[in-house]
Amino acid sequence: GRRGLEGMFRFCDLVIERGLRLSFKIHMRTENMLRLSVPDLDKMKGAGIDVIGCGIESGNADELAFIRKIASKEMSLQAYRQVEEYGAICVILGYLMLSPTSTKETLGEKVEFLRDLNRGWDFLILTNRLLVFWGTVMHRELVALGLIEDGAVQPGYVDYRFADHRVAEVDFAISQVKHQRPEFMTLNNLMFDAINLESRILNPVNIEYRDMIGGRFEAFRRSLADHRGRLTETYCDGMLGLVDDPTNPFLPNFDGQAEHAALQSEIASCLEPLAALPEPPTTLYLHTWMSVVNKFSVKI
Repeated sequence: GRRGLEGMFRFCDLVIERGLRLSFKIHMRTENMLRLSVPDLDKMKGAGIDVIGCGIESGNADELAFIRKIASKEMSLQAYRQVEEYGAICVILGYLMLSPTSTKETLGEKVEFLRDLNRGWDFLILTNRLLVFWGTVMHRELVALGLIEDGAVQPGYVDYRFADHRVAEVDFAISQVKHQRPEFMTLNNLMFDAINLESRILNPVNIEYRDMIGGRFEAFRRSLADHRGRLTETYCDGMLGLVDDPTNPFLPNFDGQAEHAALQSEIASCLEPLAALPEPPTTLYLHTWMSVVNKFSVKI
């Protein structure tokens, strides 16, 4: 709320006043992100905020009410667009495409919402399945709805049933796609690498890198925007086809490996001048239980 934003801005002021060279990520509620003005974003970027995580969760009003989200679908759309239009911060979204109470109709609505956000390129959230953990509020509510058995203590992840059998069929089809065609998530990870790179280079502490890269950076940004737009249209159309009939093959003519190779080449071309540095920037990757679930789903 207001006090949280005031505390964040005070922290940003202190970082700037003390000349600290930082690059970091924060998490914000949608309704707070909606309050940010361009001067606010300038201050945040000046302090080193390069990534914002925000859980908009759904593009369907009934689901938002079920999970007790304060922000409406319209608020989420406006909040995301204004930060994206600012153009210097990487936004990571939390989004529940497949949830126990989803219907075939709400899936279509949620796909189109991602299209409206120009976020359909994000294969992770386009196919994301709600994870429920034992003892949480969601666990108890799904037990009450009869979608989870009320049994013995089971710490950790708890499986559930979908209220709409058609959604269960889509869930199974998506799991099959992830296992049979891992190039979708491999490309998705590289897309995030590219968008994160864009944001980090725009950080004021990296001005020397941006100067070294020169015009290559703007060429990289244009190509990245092209990838985002094309993948959004392609993936959303493919996902709607799967929702309509889960037996449909998912984008059989899409060459994810070629798309990955093109993007990888564009990143390398952008960063080529930095290779001459005594210690060029490197990327650290961490593989966790969640990253494995994101790539292959919880269903075998």
